[in-house]
Amino acid sequence: VGHGDRGRERCQGADGAPGPLVWAEEVELPEAKVLGYIVRVHQGGDGARKVFIAARSEAPLTLFWALADGRGGAWYAPPEGAWKSSSAATCLRDGPATLTAFEASPAGVGTGAVATRALELWLPSGSDSQVLAFLFRMEDGRFLKRDGHDMYAPLSHAAAVAATAAPPPAQPKREEKKRRREERHGDRRDERTETPEEAKEAAADAAA
Repeated sequence: VGHGDRGRERCQGADGAPGPLVWAEEVELPEAKVLGYIVRVHQGGDGARKVFIAARSEAPLTLFWALADGRGGAWYAPPEGAWKSSSAATCLRDGPATLTAFEASPAGVGTGAVATRALELWLPSGSDSQVLAFLFRMEDGRFLKRDGHDMYAPLSHAAAVAATAAPPPAQPKREEKKRRREERHGDRRDERTETPEEAKEAAADAAA
């Protein structure tokens, strides 16, 4: 997915009471400026979904998001004009993804000394496998992932069941090779000279 800014559209505000809870998750992140986030998904009687996301961040933050059919599926945008956001900021469209700015939450919502930034999305009904795929865009332009992977929130009860039953995402190939090599040699690596084969393998990993 590209990360440039293409096109603009004005986000529209919306109101509405949440329906039954479909998904709720609280995640800690190893990032100094974004300590973690919570996400809650409610589904209305007409199938529409309300997504609430709050991030613990002192600095301004933007949600880079799209829809997908299951974890790892291709990203695509919701139908034009069929979704709304609580954010009053201008949204930037980037291919299938949309960038929607978080807004500072009211006083007292933050956790400890760290401010909380939140937003809500109202999305139209979709397939049973549909999920919200997202990343956090930092103030400096960097994109924050979760353990090196895109983040997802199931948008239906069926997708929530599938997400709960699914194994954790596989480690990136480079990290997996490194882990296996360390398990194979353990602490002995510091006690001996690296073989040519091991040096070639490490060089290949570094270039990957």
